[in-house]
Amino acid sequence: ANVFSLNYDLIWEKCFNSAQERLIETGFDAGRWTGELDDQLGVSKVRLAKLHGSTDWFFDEETEEVRSAGDAVDEPLIIFGSAYKMQSFDPFISLLSRFRNRLQTCSLCVFVGYSFQDRYINNILIQSLGSQLARAALVVDPASWSSEQLSAQIESTQSSRSLNEVLNLKRVNPKRLEIVGKTAKDFYQD
Repeated sequence: ANVFSLNYDLIWEKCFNSAQERLIETGFDAGRWTGELDDQLGVSKVRLAKLHGSTDWFFDEETEEVRSAGDAVDEPLIIFGSAYKMQSFDPFISLLSRFRNRLQTCSLCVFVGYSFQDRYINNILIQSLGSQLARAALVVDPASWSSEQLSAQIESTQSSRSLNEVLNLKRVNPKRLEIVGKTAKDFYQD
């Protein structure tokens, strides 16, 4: 399974990886970025792509590499805030490319806990949902949105832009959205 997250905490790794078993693959091996997320012979069940970085990532000044410490570091390499978020170096650029490529090949995208406030991520999602009639999105959100309301909210978010953005895609067809009115916990338990 492919999981793409904008969260930078270590909850997935701490819950599913141990010294004996590695169920989550992040693209790091022995602390170095390899980008290897598709090892068919590997034992990992979930490929986790952290698009906004991680609390255990740091920039090694000596080697000029992004490294993973395996545990939280004092100065983590994370992207947060509402400004320009895309980084043009690995692992960020590779993970974002992977996200876009996976969206182009899937028929159903499931969003859990995503607020649709990241305009550059929304651009990728909107373009993907508009590119193929069979593609749809399942949105898990306890708010009582209708697909038309969520579509309008996304369009409103996309209409405001910073000086760094040339343009944003704005419209997602509400017929491509299905809303599941549950919390993430209830959704996963069900």
